[in-house]
Amino acid sequence: MKTSTRWFYLSFADRKFLGAAVVKAPDPNSAIERARELGIPAEGEVMIWVIKDNQMHLVPDDMRNRVLTEREVLERLDGERIR
Repeated sequence: MKTSTRWFYLSFADRKFLGAAVVKAPDPNSAIERARELGIPAEGEVMIWVIKDNQMHLVPDDMRNRVLTEREVLERLDGERIR
């Protein structure tokens, strides 16, 4: 049986921003594990949003599956539009 996957936006913080990521996974827990596999500091508190299919055009290809800095998130991703 094929497991469906979705894109997730994850933001990690521990009193300060630690990093963010946009990853594809079957569920939120798997998304956190995928972030760890990619070397994203998946520590502290995490906020997770499912990115709807019709919103993925808002996430440039070069911003997927890697660590995103706070500056990139603020300048290149409009978080209000992907929630």
